[in-house]
Amino acid sequence: MQPTRREFLRLGAVVALSGVLQACGSGAPPGSAPGSLSQASPAATGEPKTNTAASAKPVAVASAATGSSLKVAFGAPVATMALLWVADSSQGFAKRGVNVNLTGVNSAAAIPALLAKDVDVLQLSAARVITADLNGQADLVFIASGLNHPTFAFYSLPEIHNGAELKGKVVASDKAGTPADYAVGVALSELGLKKSDVSLLPLGSDAAFPALVTGQAQGAILGHPAVFQAEAKGYRRLVDLAKFAYQNVGLIVSKSRLGELAPVLPGLLLAYRDAITTYNVQPELAKKAIQQFTKESDPSILDHTYDFLKTTAPWETSLQPTMEGIKSMIDFLAESVPAAKTAKPEQFVDTRFIAQLPKQ
Repeated sequence: MQPTRREFLRLGAVVALSGVLQACGSGAPPGSAPGSLSQASPAATGEPKTNTAASAKPVAVASAATGSSLKVAFGAPVATMALLWVADSSQGFAKRGVNVNLTGVNSAAAIPALLAKDVDVLQLSAARVITADLNGQADLVFIASGLNHPTFAFYSLPEIHNGAELKGKVVASDKAGTPADYAVGVALSELGLKKSDVSLLPLGSDAAFPALVTGQAQGAILGHPAVFQAEAKGYRRLVDLAKFAYQNVGLIVSKSRLGELAPVLPGLLLAYRDAITTYNVQPELAKKAIQQFTKESDPSILDHTYDFLKTTAPWETSLQPTMEGIKSMIDFLAESVPAAKTAKPEQFVDTRFIAQLPKQ
């Protein structure tokens, strides 16, 4: 399985894009030091208990004529962020009467940017949100979910068929507390193993596939498009994590600003929901949006990515966050964040606005 020099150079270029579908994109652990705000170029799911603290009276959608606008950011140029891109590319925000200034922000800087009001709404996955809240740094809630599945899979060398054969081997992963680290734990548990049963190699998500190919590791947690490359090279998929409930990307707002932003949030959520339909029925538009923001140009990877998010790990049409997925992340974070031991999923969710949206 040793690659030629040409294959290895090609492999390095491909896996530099392996964040295209990874949750949150950043390999830095929750709570790491923030970076600077920057412009981006360009399932079973748990049924949540809703927080309906607001009045039952429907919230009016702001008209574009009011000049209402929102600064909305996505946490990384990865394909799990595609709903915002599709809404933007299809003029979906304008159609719903909301003027959205869409920007990208380094995931480490995302929450500080939200708290500083540099952005109003952030699209991110659960780990950083939960960590920031529990550490007393923020008062963030999910107001909607776009994706309730992880986008990782666990691969091994072809000669390894099960957990027993993986035991004692080297597994490529990421730093403790990251989504990839969480995924490794879930995958090993599914294989009947604990982290202590293998030798973890925290190389970072981008380096996991090269480690598998070059023999540094006998197993690895992979995101996309690395999973497509692993399939093509004959590596064995031991666990597909897409079947598990997991709070992947959703729209996040500071709880203290919900009243202030209430006039424009329903329009944003309608456009977000519309983007799911647009994604599913207009594949060329969706793939063009993914290409624009991720800079991925390989047609095969774009096709695989599109299909994965349409069928294998589909968008959450109800916009309901998954309580089961949030609970799993809380339990995972309890190893390093003491306050997680008494936390409840409901404290990270406020679904008052999606409860008031018209039915599809």
